[in-house]
Amino acid sequence: MDKTKRTITALSLIGRSDFGLIATSCAFTFSILLACGFFLFKKTAYLDDSFIYLHMAANIVEMGTARYFPIADSGMLLSSSPLRLLTLVPGFLILDAFNIPLRTIEAARFAFLCSGFVAFLFFSPFWTNRIRVYLLCGTAFFLLSASLDTLFLMEGGVLFLSLFTFIKLLNERADNHFGMGLAVLLVGLSRPEIGVVATISTALIYFSKPRVLARIMLGLAVGFLAYSALMLALGVYPIPSTIWSKLVTGRLRLFTDKTLIEVLPMSIAQIIGLSSSWVGWVLIGLPAAISPALSRGAIPVLSALSLLLIIAMSMPGNFVWYSENVLIALLAILMAVTIELFRKRLTSISILLGMALLLTFSLTLVANFGKNKNYPWNENSPAYLAYQEVGRSSIGDGKYVIDRYSSEPVRIRMCEIGIVSFFSGPNSWIYDVCGLIQIGNLKGASRSWLRFFYPPSFRETGDDQLMRFKDNQTTHVIDVWALRSKEEAAGAIGKCKFVDDRLCINEYK
Repeated sequence: MDKTKRTITALSLIGRSDFGLIATSCAFTFSILLACGFFLFKKTAYLDDSFIYLHMAANIVEMGTARYFPIADSGMLLSSSPLRLLTLVPGFLILDAFNIPLRTIEAARFAFLCSGFVAFLFFSPFWTNRIRVYLLCGTAFFLLSASLDTLFLMEGGVLFLSLFTFIKLLNERADNHFGMGLAVLLVGLSRPEIGVVATISTALIYFSKPRVLARIMLGLAVGFLAYSALMLALGVYPIPSTIWSKLVTGRLRLFTDKTLIEVLPMSIAQIIGLSSSWVGWVLIGLPAAISPALSRGAIPVLSALSLLLIIAMSMPGNFVWYSENVLIALLAILMAVTIELFRKRLTSISILLGMALLLTFSLTLVANFGKNKNYPWNENSPAYLAYQEVGRSSIGDGKYVIDRYSSEPVRIRMCEIGIVSFFSGPNSWIYDVCGLIQIGNLKGASRSWLRFFYPPSFRETGDDQLMRFKDNQTTHVIDVWALRSKEEAAGAIGKCKFVDDRLCINEYK
């Protein structure tokens, strides 16, 4: 018996043994306990965009709609990851069933944590024939949840599970081509741009088998129709409008002068606890360098990596979870290449690549596990407290009474809309200066080629929506900015009509 056969036999025996199942189950349970302890008792680092998802999920439970501002009568889907949005809903449903308020930070923590379990259970039907492997995958998933904020705060969790489910189905060469199509769709519903990569990679893999490819695409199409029906029932257009707005803001360099591709190598290096950009480039280039050993299999690998880099050229570089999402995609590609090398009995190379994968995963845990990163919106930070106060001052009909500013009701304009929206409740409305919910506020949005994928009504501005309020002529609109430090507050004097230790306010109209 040669070395490869002995290795396969040993792994098979371990996988079938009771000891293997017990060990995997213990590791899985331990990872869950660690994730629960971190999120329920220690987690204080949040992203404003996380509350955008929370606000929509709470709207679904409270109002039966996924519209961001139901009173504005706009059917835009403000969720780059529809699947991530849906995983937040069960947690809020549980709280609502026990009459527990949804618009609190405690409810937010519970919903974030619960979303991880929902996502894990959602993908489990794809793994019924590989339960032990899925438990091992789940162990990595819950460990990473306390290390990378994208997993439970953003869409990284569903992206992780959808990509590894996709790889699992590819590796099995299964006859369930319809299920493969659903898996490709789920990658797209986790992150649209990475879904494009998965779709093209699938087409390249099955290019020589047109009938198989047709069945895969049929599964994708049927799944998309079912998803579209659900979104329409929730009152929103199925294609996320954020695809359009984020492309425009990236081109305008609205949030940062750098694109994702410019910061990606260094960001990846820093995520795994190192400080040299060449480390990031090595991780990006490693599967590309080894893929020629796969012969024809190198084509989808190289195309996937190339597409990821091309997409990164147009994305803004200031969103930390974008880099974390790319790292998850790279880990998935490394895993796929490692498995294929093992299948081809290129054992030495597959072990080398597997060790690189394990090292990257381990370094990520060492550098990040259980740590709260320093974001401007962290719980009890000046910006968080300021936005929470504004949100809680909502009186409905899109109006606010900010006591420290005035006793008169006002409507507000601002850029960071997540925290304020969440604490405002379902009857909130905000004039979004940065154009996420009112794309017409963005210069050049009406000329973008993406406009053809959306109804013309989506091009409306904040002023257009203001006109729909009956009292728009009598209710003042103000610009509101949170001040994040004493230095910012001091610098705002003379630039703001009203300024104190928390808020900078100017009149708009």
